[in-house]
Amino acid sequence: MNDQQAASPLLLRRPLESDHLRLAVFMAITSNDPAVLHRLVQVNRPAVAAGIAHALDGREDLPTGVLAHLVAVHADLRASTSRLRTRLFGNDAGCHRVTRTVAFLEHRPAGVDLDFVASARFTNTIVKADGAVLAEILARTLAAEVIDEGRLPTLSRVLTARDALEVDEFARKAAAALARTERARRVQSVAAPLAGVRETLADSTRQLTRATDLLVGELRETAACGDDAEAAIARVAGVPAALPAAARPVMHHRHRQTGLVSARAGSDPDGFGALWETTWAAHATTPDGSTWDACQRPLVVAYHLLAANARTATGATPDRCWATDPAGRRLLHAVADRLTGYRHIQSLDRFSDDAVLRSFAQHLARQQGDRVASLHVTGFVAAVKAARSKSHLIDHAGRLRLGVVIPMRAEQARLRVPDDVHPGGQDAVRVKIEQLGWLLDSHPDALVEVLFVDDDPAGPTAREVADILAVLDPVPGLTVAVAARPDGSASAKGGAVLYGLGQLASHRYLLYTDLDLTYPLNQAGLLLHPLISGQADVVIGSRRLADSHGYYPPVGPNAAARRYQQAVTELLRLPMVTDPQAGFKAFSGDLLRRILPAVRDRQLSFDSELLLLARLAEATITEVGVCALHQYSDGYVGTPRDYPAMLERVRQQARDHEPDGA
Repeated sequence: MNDQQAASPLLLRRPLESDHLRLAVFMAITSNDPAVLHRLVQVNRPAVAAGIAHALDGREDLPTGVLAHLVAVHADLRASTSRLRTRLFGNDAGCHRVTRTVAFLEHRPAGVDLDFVASARFTNTIVKADGAVLAEILARTLAAEVIDEGRLPTLSRVLTARDALEVDEFARKAAAALARTERARRVQSVAAPLAGVRETLADSTRQLTRATDLLVGELRETAACGDDAEAAIARVAGVPAALPAAARPVMHHRHRQTGLVSARAGSDPDGFGALWETTWAAHATTPDGSTWDACQRPLVVAYHLLAANARTATGATPDRCWATDPAGRRLLHAVADRLTGYRHIQSLDRFSDDAVLRSFAQHLARQQGDRVASLHVTGFVAAVKAARSKSHLIDHAGRLRLGVVIPMRAEQARLRVPDDVHPGGQDAVRVKIEQLGWLLDSHPDALVEVLFVDDDPAGPTAREVADILAVLDPVPGLTVAVAARPDGSASAKGGAVLYGLGQLASHRYLLYTDLDLTYPLNQAGLLLHPLISGQADVVIGSRRLADSHGYYPPVGPNAAARRYQQAVTELLRLPMVTDPQAGFKAFSGDLLRRILPAVRDRQLSFDSELLLLARLAEATITEVGVCALHQYSDGYVGTPRDYPAMLERVRQQARDHEPDGA
């Protein structure tokens, strides 16, 4: 080895302590970054730490938080302690010991002398501290979700000592921190009983757990607010008939929800619970042997059950398989119930994009080699949409007041039960009542009124609907009536819808849909959710969004439909609406009561006038994707016969209401 190699810094073993010290001292003298300064204070190598402390002690411009940290770690630094005391108390008050105690509280709680904190000297001195500076020193402690046991006695003592003073920044933050801590303590005290309640209720509802989880959440909130949570837990554990009077109304609602879900799950006339469990056990792993993600597994089980039904269904069309056929309808609803929340797994909360879930189902179909996969996937997406719809209503703790209008005209054929004599029958009234009944069956405070309106004043369809309703079993919370539009003037759907909306206008929310089975009423919660949450005043169940499914072929709507949408966009200034003619719309009652008197159109284009008037009233309009139960025929183009008249009415609407100078 030559002399040059021997001198290489890569080969020399030089003592680095002095280098570290010089760099650290340089940073302590020059840095103004609080994060860097805090890290320097935390250095604990004795020689380096002493040099850093000496350098920092010589600075008069340290941020207050850093200065307090320095005093807590190096309590012997009198210059720094004096500076902190001056900032905390001013020039004529305070003492070094109280100053150090405050610094210890933030950075070294184990160093706090609790006997001194309890003394009159501490109490008489801490009241003189500047509240803003005190809050700045204790910033991390006051921001904590839970104050730890080492800091809690001292912080409580400081707040109590200053109780007689005018409320300042420290008092506000300290009171909030102590309240959070007390809340957490209460919740922790009932954690074990709550876990037992959760599992008891889950078992009683065949693991349909969304309502159960909400109830447990309300119990936890009750405990946090200091109510009589122990009594409530004791009563709820056995799924009793009532809660104690001390329980809040929202918790009473959740409890009733859980009881209804339990009763329904206990009946299980089709034995679906056992079928689901068997399929659940059989699909714990993927085809390649790996384990399904916990949130994917319910989706996989749902697909396999729905696909098995689709493979054996007769008359394999979406409306026949998933709506008209009672077994298929019950299966779809049972699967959707479990997708709302099963074994405390809420897959749809985890996977919020229904377009992604559709792709997931298509992937499963390819794995299984299903030849009629479109029917399977439609059933799967319909179940996902129904489950998401029901989840929204389960989450809603208030009373649901809803009016539903279903227009009809010369549609007696749709009312028949499908058979060899009536192959085009849809049993539409029974299906819609069952779909809506399923949606509401875990919402005990629902008050829903359905009105079938015959657009023909003579009322031939209305009479048949009345005969069907007379033999249907009543649905709790649901009132169903039928009427014929009394106005004898010419109308085409619009007159019936507007008449029905006017009759039900006192409801908080209103919805209308067609008599056919294209739009399942079990998806109504998708439209109601933006209304209930205050996100919108008008909601359209669109067939044209990325997560919509089942209506249009891959090429999308035909040329006539696209031209009509273009006219609505350009003439009525409604660019946000992709599907103005969707027969599935919901409105806030307040908005409809304001705009209904101004509606003139009673024909097929009445929807666009409603939307225009809503926009002119500065209402928020939004769309949600729905799964339509619609069967396409290859090569079917659709008839444009109604569009010329509809286009002319859109032009008239623009002239009547002059949207933005159109």
